[in-house]
Amino acid sequence: MTELAGALTSRLRTLWGPAVAVTEVRPMPGGASRESWDVRVRASNGTERRLILLRDAGGRARTPQRNVAVEAAAMIEARTAGVPVAELFDHGEGTLGRAYLLMERLDGETIPRRLLRDDAYAAARPGLARRLGEVLARITGSTRARSPDSRRSTRSASSPSSTRASPSPGPRSNSACARCASTSPLPSRTPWSTGTSAPAT
Repeated sequence: MTELAGALTSRLRTLWGPAVAVTEVRPMPGGASRESWDVRVRASNGTERRLILLRDAGGRARTPQRNVAVEAAAMIEARTAGVPVAELFDHGEGTLGRAYLLMERLDGETIPRRLLRDDAYAAARPGLARRLGEVLARITGSTRARSPDSRRSTRSASSPSSTRASPSPGPRSNSACARCASTSPLPSRTPWSTGTSAPAT
């Protein structure tokens, strides 16, 4: 077991119980200032889950400076507002050696050329712009709800409870970007593939 796999195992057992086992930790391509790792985990009931670990790359300066706690809070807030982003399970500065975000893996496509040209996404393209607009509207709505002016005027905005880790999740299925770009109304928890959560293969 590598040092990183050992650290992940220790951390996940703290979060999800002693029966959790990390079965594979594989580096993924891409990322100028962060490492991307494909993590496979076996739960106590034998179910295998795939996670994505984003960790600051060693020896590379962060420009501009990044605050992982702020990033984590933004992801949690966006998900609470119905933005279809990966579920964040853990984040921190030193538990895994460097600043990191640990989240669910969402399979899908992130390369624009493929989305715009490949036949596999032909059915998705007509509704893609509208779907992107719907997602941006949810992000904008979440941002306004968090602004001081909005809180003063409506007195209804509330901050979600932000913890460093989420409880052990149950099994769930992820869909590709084509599903997210369909013309049906945007559900509150449709998985949305991003370059940070699952780089294209």
